[in-house]
Amino acid sequence: MRYDCISVFLKNMLNTQYYLVAGHMFSLQMEADHILWALASNYQPFFLTHAKGREPVFQLTVCSEGTPLPQPAETIGTFDCDAAWLQLYTTADGGRLFQIAPNANHQEDAATLQIDPTFSKGRLWTPADATPGQQHFALNNAAMMLFAFSTVGQDTLLMHASVVYRKEYGYLFLGRSGTGKSTHSSLWLKYLDDCYLLNDDNPAIRIQDGKAQVYGTPWSGKTPCYLNRQAPIGAIVQLEQAPFNRIERLNSLRAYAAVRPAASSMKWERNQADGLHHALQELLAVTPIYHLQCLPDEEAARLCCRTVTPRLEEGQQA
Repeated sequence: MRYDCISVFLKNMLNTQYYLVAGHMFSLQMEADHILWALASNYQPFFLTHAKGREPVFQLTVCSEGTPLPQPAETIGTFDCDAAWLQLYTTADGGRLFQIAPNANHQEDAATLQIDPTFSKGRLWTPADATPGQQHFALNNAAMMLFAFSTVGQDTLLMHASVVYRKEYGYLFLGRSGTGKSTHSSLWLKYLDDCYLLNDDNPAIRIQDGKAQVYGTPWSGKTPCYLNRQAPIGAIVQLEQAPFNRIERLNSLRAYAAVRPAASSMKWERNQADGLHHALQELLAVTPIYHLQCLPDEEAARLCCRTVTPRLEEGQQA
């Protein structure tokens, strides 16, 4: 009997682990034997052994089975994004409640994320019959949202982009799903020297002291690329499919319009919108933005590289 009590006690103990992404510390908390600890290997490159007296920008707790779900107060809207279907509500305390599913056809499998009014605490519920893959999907999307919402006021942007590192700089490729971000990155890796993939879906940008850096994150879409590395941004390139290859540098107005949709934020929330606007202004002041109309071919990669990378020494090729 005593051993049974100890077993139940250990099962119900909450384990907290800390992570550092783009200089921001956050924590994940759940039962010590929760299956998500084994699944969440994408977080391990960013693991911190202890908090060192620092305050996390957010804490995400995965709730135990049987924990009561909060009740929504008012429906804000439905968002069918590239990577997830979201239903958003307010809560009585002024917080937000999200239902998260892979797409609109799986609403009955939706997880629930509650976020407090300060965007610093989140609680996640997954359906009792959720598969391990569905639980991991919910955890990643909940953590991404909390990271984006809690850091946007600190000149940090969680982007929807693919990033290639080349010769000391990071180059971000933007575009809707299906545009060819991953394809264009793969062309750089195939045809250009000194390249590697930094992140293929959700890198972070942080602007400090007038310098913009791009960071790897635990979130990289379908490509398992979870590098805890960073680089100064060489350029940001908006991609568009075309029957030809052509590139141009965008003026400030077009650059803002190109980059803003790729930054994750609740743009209708005043404080979120203000933080996003300030971060974008800081980013565009120090970063060239280009528009590349292209084919999925070698020449597109070489044209882009020749245009956006620092001038090469005479005799070198892009």
